Amino acid sequence: MFTAPGFAVFTDLLAGWVLTPGRRTITRMLSVADPQGRRAHDAYHRFVRVGRWSMTALWRVLAVHAVALFVPDATVILDCDDTVYKKTGRQVTGTGTFRDAVRSTRARVVYAWGLNLVIITLRVTPPWGGCPLGLPINMRVHHKGAATTVELAAQMIREIIDWLPGRDLRLHADGAYATLVGADLPRTVVTSRLRRDAALYEPAPP
Repeated sequence: MFTAPGFAVFTDLLAGWVLTPGRRTITRMLSVADPQGRRAHDAYHRFVRVGRWSMTALWRVLAVHAVALFVPDATVILDCDDTVYKKTGRQVTGTGTFRDAVRSTRARVVYAWGLNLVIITLRVTPPWGGCPLGLPINMRVHHKGAATTVELAAQMIREIIDWLPGRDLRLHADGAYATLVGADLPRTVVTSRLRRDAALYEPAPP
């Protein structure tokens, strides 16, 4: 999923992301990860912009490893939702104004500028008890005017099905993703909310 030089750049950026306090721009991360300037400054920006690496391959490695570790022989329980990751900047691809579900209420809708991320998480029960944890194992950026959040979720679930041959999946999502029930997802049971007056198959005649 990387070239050898690209992997070296990636590990530097990863170390910088972990160790940098405050806002994590590439320039700030390099002050921690590469203070001696072993590589040209542009090499790091070029890697993020046009580097030869595969995000899908990275998610696959993480998903397969996490399922083998946490759910070796049971039904794989997944959760799906979208969230706004607040990100400013004129040159950030995919940013826009989206509804902020965390700050919105029934009476008042709050919007925020950032990236609208659709995320599939693996539900993990921690050994110390308490609420389960959601470990991200696949993600897509939702662009306005392109594929919907439901379509992106279906794409990711089909990828996970291919990554985990022979495993049964159980997917939980809120009412926005209820139509995944009819999305033809093999070995997957979808649990969601549906309005009690909703049409299950086709709209009622006028």
